[in-house]
Amino acid sequence: MRARGYLSRWTIDMGANTDTFTERRLTDVAGEFPRMDDRFETLPYRRGFLALNHVPDDPRPGAGFRWVGAFDTTGAAPPQIYYPGEDCSVAEPLFVPGDDDAPEGAGYVFVVVGRHQEMRSDLVILDAARLDAPPVATVALPIRIRRGLHGNWVSSRELAARTA
Repeated sequence: MRARGYLSRWTIDMGANTDTFTERRLTDVAGEFPRMDDRFETLPYRRGFLALNHVPDDPRPGAGFRWVGAFDTTGAAPPQIYYPGEDCSVAEPLFVPGDDDAPEGAGYVFVVVGRHQEMRSDLVILDAARLDAPPVATVALPIRIRRGLHGNWVSSRELAARTA
């Protein structure tokens, strides 16, 4: 069996006189490249996204990252999973808020999907609240983007504040 990484939360009590921490697994699906709504970094948050390489009870052929998952860190809702199709792979998902004032997790998930048989890639845009629904949009890219693409979303308001 190959090693699998599961999203977990480590909690460190900085006020305690100890060098220990608690660990709690947040998902039963395995993957990497966890992302969240960046506006909530260092704050409590519930919604996250992950490139998945193992989904129990879904023995699709192939290897690597083949699904994108959305998860609730409290465990109150089951994961939502997007599968782009056979002989495809997914890159790191990217959360994009619906607007600057949208609630946490309200927006879109952008993911580059490698279409291996066609030797090209798509930019797939998913509704973050319904990741398991069909894509909101698919942009057919004229080239193949190799695995390993990473990025962040910067809103026009945030960009203007940084360049002022």
